Amino acid sequence: EQATEVTTVTIEGELKNEGGKEKKKEQSERSKRREQKRKTEWTEEEWKGRCQHIVVKKNRRCKMLTKPDKRYCGEHAVFEPQDGSRVRCPLDPRHTVLVSELEQHVEKKCNSRYVETEQTKKNMNAVEGETRFDDKIDYRPSDEEIRFVIDILDAYSDLLTSSVQDSIPSTTIDGVEKHLSVNEDMGSEKRKHLKQINNIVDNMSSFGLLGNDATRCICDLGAGKAQLTYFAALAAPSNRYLVVDRMGSRNKWDNRLKKEKPDTSIDRIRCSIEHLDLKKVQQLEGVDSVVGLCKHLCGSGTDAGVRCMMRLMEEGDEEKKKGAEEEEKKSKRRLEGLVLAPCCAHKARYAEYMGGPFLSSQLGISTNEHFAALRHVASWAICGLEVEKEDDGDEEGKWSSSWKFAHGRLAKAAIELGRASAIGEKGFSVKVVRYVEDTVSPENLLILAKRL
Repeated sequence: EQATEVTTVTIEGELKNEGGKEKKKEQSERSKRREQKRKTEWTEEEWKGRCQHIVVKKNRRCKMLTKPDKRYCGEHAVFEPQDGSRVRCPLDPRHTVLVSELEQHVEKKCNSRYVETEQTKKNMNAVEGETRFDDKIDYRPSDEEIRFVIDILDAYSDLLTSSVQDSIPSTTIDGVEKHLSVNEDMGSEKRKHLKQINNIVDNMSSFGLLGNDATRCICDLGAGKAQLTYFAALAAPSNRYLVVDRMGSRNKWDNRLKKEKPDTSIDRIRCSIEHLDLKKVQQLEGVDSVVGLCKHLCGSGTDAGVRCMMRLMEEGDEEKKKGAEEEEKKSKRRLEGLVLAPCCAHKARYAEYMGGPFLSSQLGISTNEHFAALRHVASWAICGLEVEKEDDGDEEGKWSSSWKFAHGRLAKAAIELGRASAIGEKGFSVKVVRYVEDTVSPENLLILAKRL
């Protein structure tokens, strides 16, 4: 009887495995058919009555139907030369709205609008207001100003280079390794993102900021779909996690985490960082220490994110009036550290930038015009220059692609060292490291700060 039972279990297991393989094969075939269908060119007759807008991401025309006398569909009507009925939303230019409904849309409907709550105060973490969707740049530097900044970078190249050390882990954390093993056909771009996530979590752990305690909360700013938080939570499931992003997302990794690790505490707040008051966030009740985390927080968003986290160190008027017991309880919720991977330094604005004192005292860059030149040079490190080309500069080797790339890296280092210096003055031990190779991402600087 025992042998029969073992045989039955074995057969059932084999049938289950066979069923799983067939299901996976069927899904793969369906995926191939869908891909083939997408790649199949439509005939000229099939394209009639369809929108003429080119969807760059999909490398094809939009397939939405149009009105008989129109070239574009309703969503892309802004591209119609004689049609002024639709405009880009001023809060989020990724979508459009009818002019007649614009006011109502901005005030009541747009998902990117500011909504007053107990835990928000408009622009409290910004200097001049909203830092997103700025009109490209606020100042275009002249050639003289760019040359001025280049001379400074050349003069201080040794200081800037020695202040940024490589910290590129050679190991893969368990969560990432397991994810890669079950997704062997993953594309190169997704693998690069996973490499960055792996190295951020590894550096976070090495610097003593990951922890694994129910009284610690990891706050992911500008989290998007929260993939970074997901893998951090796999490495340290006992922590609490708070995900902050101004936009809603589909296929969020925090939902996946809730299914796989139901005992891990994770919450999401939909709010722009500029407006968030962390001291009033209910999800932080019972937390002793908070660590700020971000991956590719764009432009001045990094500065707003640091100010948002630093609010935990401030003592408000209401807190001063409370009794000694309550004060002691509040003081336990301390900002333990920051793990920041900024990006898009060329979008940063001098008024919002927190590292001005460092640039002024150490490098002599103290005006909006010279900062604009610095961020302009920083863009050379990420704009896809062919660094192998040596014959595209002048006779002295200046202005070649490799020369520009090298100066772009120096400018990026200067900007992030400025931020690190400002954080250090608040009572933190800070360092700036290069956490992945340039071939993985040119946005590869990481600021690590730990409370002294």
